Parts: sequence; C-alpha cells; structure tokens
Amino acid sequence: LAEGMINFSQTFAPGQPVRAVHTEKHRQVFTRPHGTVWFSLVVRNPRTTGREGDHYHEEEIHDSFLLSILKDAYTLFTLFHGPIDKLVASSGVPSLRHRLSLLLPSFLASCTPIHKLDLSHI
Repeated sequence: LAEGMINFSQTFAPGQPVRAVHTEKHRQVFTRPHGTVWFSLVVRNPRTTGREGDHYHEEEIHDSFLLSILKDAYTLFTLFHGPIDKLVASSGVPSLRHRLSLLLPSFLASCTPIHKLDLSHI
C-alpha cells in the first residue's frame, strides 16, 4: 500500500517524494533514508467518543514528529546492523524485515511520547 501511494504521488510531483498522507482515521509518513529503501509509519489519529459517534483529531500529531522518529529508527538500525543495502545484498529482504521486526517495537516503546500512540503499521 505504501509503495502504491509513493508511486502514485510521483505522477503529480515528479522528483518530489510523498512525505505524508492524512486521512480521517490515520496519518502516514514516509522517508527514504537510503537509495530505494523506504520507511513508513502509520498511526491512528486520536479520537474521542461521544453521543454522535467517534470524532478523530486529525491535526493532533505533526508530520515532523513522526518523521523524526522514522529517521531515528533508521539510524539506530544501521548502528546495529550496518548499511541496509549491504544487509539486503547478503541476506535478502526477508532477513531485513525480520531484523526490523525485532528492533522497531522495542525502539518505539522507548520513545517517551510515542508509547501513547496507536501504531497501526511500521
């Protein structure tokens, strides 16, 4: 899904990669820290429930905050595992995904303000 949004956005702004997609319920941010590797983070917007149903607070979370978390996650990952392109070349994409799945949940839980967010996809 993220790859589709990135590719679709290129038709409207060639050379300008998409940085964020906002919907009523979610906020998605994307960064390309290296070559063809993209990191994405999806969070559910905060909501309140009232008599008239759910109300989502779409502007409570800033893109710059989420992008900084993604960039820090990339830096930490490469500190422990080295350059991503070398890891993919030697071990393949499944190994990269596995290593990310081991590191990212712990990293995100350690980020003081982010532990309160509803992280949908990393």
